[in-house]
Amino acid sequence: MEATTRTDNPRSGKAVVILGVAVAALAAMSGYLFFQLGEMRTEVATLNSGLAAQVETVRENYASTSGKHQRQIASLQEDLAVAREQAKRSAGTARVAAQRHAEKLAAELAVKQEEQRQAMAEQIAGVQQETETRFDQVSTDVGAARTEIAVNRDEISTMVAGLGRVNGDMGVMSGRIATNAEELDALRALGERNYFEFKVSTKADKPARVDRVGLVLRHTDPGKSRFTMNVLADDKVISKKNRTVNEPIQFYVGGRGGLPYEIVVNKVDRGVISGYMSTPKIDTTLARR
Repeated sequence: MEATTRTDNPRSGKAVVILGVAVAALAAMSGYLFFQLGEMRTEVATLNSGLAAQVETVRENYASTSGKHQRQIASLQEDLAVAREQAKRSAGTARVAAQRHAEKLAAELAVKQEEQRQAMAEQIAGVQQETETRFDQVSTDVGAARTEIAVNRDEISTMVAGLGRVNGDMGVMSGRIATNAEELDALRALGERNYFEFKVSTKADKPARVDRVGLVLRHTDPGKSRFTMNVLADDKVISKKNRTVNEPIQFYVGGRGGLPYEIVVNKVDRGVISGYMSTPKIDTTLARR
């Protein structure tokens, strides 16, 4: 008994073209956004490492240019020590004058030390502020890119939801079926399965290799959009006779409990068929265990 196939498409040719263009645009945008997201992540990592390097540079520059201030501070400290010693030894009016001189030197020393501390703090704060501003901007861009990617994926999912589901030749409900290149692009963009396009001729001297599967075209009937082919998988020959365009041809790879593979032929010409094969996004070697 022949499997149920889709005999008409409720969407007009114009709608299909619009779908294809939209999906292609969304897929291209998603690819660009993923690329941009990778660049942003790289920039964030660069900013993080650059911040430490810039702060260290500030410290080194400060150390190399602060010799004069350090000498001034050291001189003030020596003068202050001498002044305090003189104040202890002096008496009367001389002691009061020496004490005032010591207090003045102490105040000058405190001012110099605070100036140095503030200068270094301001330089480091400037570097941190600049880096934080750039980091915030990159983080915002990353968030926006992620949002756009999610929106694009939702839009693609909505478009793909319009594609038909039919029973395959093994009586198993198929996934979404693409009847043309635009719809196949939509399925690829959704990313749920792997898709391999093929074109097979009856004149081929050896099986056409598609992923792990070999295809041999035996006969075509363009007038009725029918064909007969052999599928070579797991060292077995699976005969698929009198199948029709856009009918899911199903088989399992990996023996018992293997993985579901599916072939859809979109076009039948004299001695030639073309279409695609879809496979699960699972390591097919697991099916052999």
